[in-house]
Amino acid sequence: MASTLAIVLASPLPFTRLTERAITAYDVVGRPVTPASLIPTASFPVPEGAEIHSHTVAPDLTRAVYTLADAAVCIDGLGIVLWRLDFEPAACPDGATCGCECSADSAAVWIYRPDTGDGCDGCDLLMAVNLRTGAIIDQVPLETTGYGAVQFAHPDGAHLLLCISEADDRVRLCRAGLGQDGIETTMFHSDHRDLVDLSPDGQQFMTVDVERESVAFHRWKDGSVKAQFGVDAFDYEPDSAFIDCGGYLDATAAIVTIVQEIEGEAGDEEWYCHHILELDTWQFRGVIDTLSDEPDFVAPLGDGTWLTTVGEEAFHRHSG
Repeated sequence: MASTLAIVLASPLPFTRLTERAITAYDVVGRPVTPASLIPTASFPVPEGAEIHSHTVAPDLTRAVYTLADAAVCIDGLGIVLWRLDFEPAACPDGATCGCECSADSAAVWIYRPDTGDGCDGCDLLMAVNLRTGAIIDQVPLETTGYGAVQFAHPDGAHLLLCISEADDRVRLCRAGLGQDGIETTMFHSDHRDLVDLSPDGQQFMTVDVERESVAFHRWKDGSVKAQFGVDAFDYEPDSAFIDCGGYLDATAAIVTIVQEIEGEAGDEEWYCHHILELDTWQFRGVIDTLSDEPDFVAPLGDGTWLTTVGEEAFHRHSG
């Protein structure tokens, strides 16, 4: 099980890292920026050799949830299993990934299960599970047949935004809400845009087209586009640059990362530039100096700060 990183940008959820030994969580909300490397706020040991698909940590840091091909497992800070939910009628198909995301109020964990019907159309399943007990609150089929999904918990505690990957580079965006009558879902009409981030106030979200040629900002309620920018808007030639990633720096600004491909003596080289876009005026206000030996990784945290890495272990937090 390789070390992986999942950054949660849009709510009080801590950002996390999965290593071979544990799920580690970092809670930086309200904490000052210091030059020192970040130290995990909480750690949740996982079984050695477990083939974990995804993981998430409750905002109160009392428990973590991870998914396997055939189950979701909730553990405490000692690694003790608090509950286990076996997937029925079948495990996750080979090559697909079961996803999970805690709600911002720590009441539920959302679980995405791909292709639960052995290859049928529209057989993905979305579940809402009580985070304390492991009881299924509700589950609904989705209009997708995917193999994985990116999930962002909305700060209101009741909603979720999913980006579901299907075959042939098709991507489907879905908004889900959990109320007294169970889960309600809304599919947005966007088949070729990857979800990048959800704004800290939950009012909009950011996408990049699958060809990495444009970035767009959408209204939360209906998914309509507020603004869209191609690579040329950043003064790059579209045939030699592409949009790599980005995210919300805070509720008023976003980071858009452009990768420029340059021919060098040793072959093609990639140069990363992290542009800051003002969301009220849609004007660019400058770029971020990563202050890192790994300029390709900049992860905005939604509170005006961002992360960089040194090696595979150390996180550094910065502010501008």
